[in-house]
Amino acid sequence: LFTVMTASFSIILGWLREFSKSVFPCALAHAVHNTWIQELYPQFYSPGRLDPYLGGESGVTLALVYLVIALYLYNNHVAAS
Repeated sequence: LFTVMTASFSIILGWLREFSKSVFPCALAHAVHNTWIQELYPQFYSPGRLDPYLGGESGVTLALVYLVIALYLYNNHVAAS
Protein backbone atom coordinates (compact mmCIF):
# COMPACT_ATOMS: atom_id res chain seq x y z
CA LEU A 1 0.00 0.00 0.00
CA PHE A 2 2.90 2.34 0.65
CA THR A 3 4.11 1.74 -2.92
CA VAL A 4 0.65 2.54 -4.31
CA MET A 5 0.53 5.68 -2.20
CA THR A 6 3.99 6.92 -3.25
CA ALA A 7 3.46 6.12 -6.94
CA SER A 8 0.09 7.88 -6.94
CA PHE A 9 1.50 10.86 -5.05
CA SER A 10 4.32 11.13 -7.58
CA ILE A 11 1.77 11.38 -10.40
CA ILE A 12 -0.05 14.11 -8.47
CA LEU A 13 3.19 16.01 -7.83
CA GLY A 14 4.28 15.58 -11.45
CA TRP A 15 1.01 17.00 -12.71
CA LEU A 16 1.23 19.83 -10.19
CA ARG A 17 4.74 20.64 -11.40
CA GLU A 18 3.72 20.69 -15.05
CA PHE A 19 0.53 22.67 -14.38
CA SER A 20 2.18 25.33 -12.23
CA LYS A 21 5.60 25.42 -13.94
CA SER A 22 7.14 25.65 -10.46
CA VAL A 23 8.43 23.26 -7.81
CA PHE A 24 7.03 25.32 -4.94
CA PRO A 25 3.46 23.94 -5.10
CA CYS A 26 4.98 20.43 -5.06
CA ALA A 27 7.06 21.29 -2.02
CA LEU A 28 3.97 22.71 -0.32
CA ALA A 29 1.91 19.59 -1.16
CA HIS A 30 4.64 17.37 0.24
CA ALA A 31 4.83 19.49 3.40
CA VAL A 32 1.05 19.27 3.84
CA HIS A 33 1.22 15.50 3.40
CA ASN A 34 3.96 15.20 6.02
CA THR A 35 2.14 17.50 8.43
CA TRP A 36 -1.06 15.47 8.10
CA ILE A 37 0.67 12.13 8.65
CA GLN A 38 2.99 13.20 11.47
CA GLU A 39 1.05 15.85 13.37
CA LEU A 40 -2.66 16.01 12.57
CA TYR A 41 -3.68 12.41 11.89
CA PRO A 42 -2.54 11.05 15.29
CA GLN A 43 -4.58 13.75 17.05
CA PHE A 44 -7.83 13.03 15.19
CA TYR A 45 -7.96 9.28 15.56
CA SER A 46 -7.46 7.07 18.57
CA PRO A 47 -5.45 3.96 17.76
CA GLY A 48 -7.63 0.96 17.24
CA ARG A 49 -7.38 -2.58 16.04
CA LEU A 50 -7.63 -1.64 12.36
CA ASP A 51 -5.62 1.58 12.49
CA PRO A 52 -2.43 0.06 11.01
CA TYR A 53 -4.44 -1.20 8.02
CA LEU A 54 -6.73 1.76 7.42
CA GLY A 55 -4.88 4.85 8.58
CA GLY A 56 -1.49 6.40 8.41
CA GLU A 57 0.99 6.52 5.61
CA SER A 58 0.82 2.82 4.81
CA GLY A 59 -2.94 2.41 5.22
CA VAL A 60 -5.66 1.74 2.69
CA THR A 61 -7.35 5.13 3.07
CA LEU A 62 -4.50 7.36 1.94
CA ALA A 63 -3.48 4.96 -0.82
CA LEU A 64 -7.03 4.94 -2.24
CA VAL A 65 -7.44 8.71 -2.02
CA TYR A 66 -4.16 9.35 -3.82
CA LEU A 67 -4.89 6.61 -6.37
CA VAL A 68 -8.29 8.09 -7.25
CA ILE A 69 -6.80 11.58 -7.63
CA ALA A 70 -3.89 10.27 -9.72
CA LEU A 71 -6.21 8.28 -12.01
CA TYR A 72 -8.43 11.32 -12.47
CA LEU A 73 -5.47 13.55 -13.32
CA TYR A 74 -3.98 10.97 -15.66
CA ASN A 75 -7.23 10.27 -17.52
CA ASN A 76 -8.39 13.88 -17.82
CA HIS A 77 -5.15 15.81 -18.19
CA VAL A 78 -2.21 13.60 -19.13
CA ALA A 79 -3.82 11.09 -21.49
CA ALA A 80 -5.98 13.79 -23.08
CA SER A 81 -2.92 15.85 -24.10
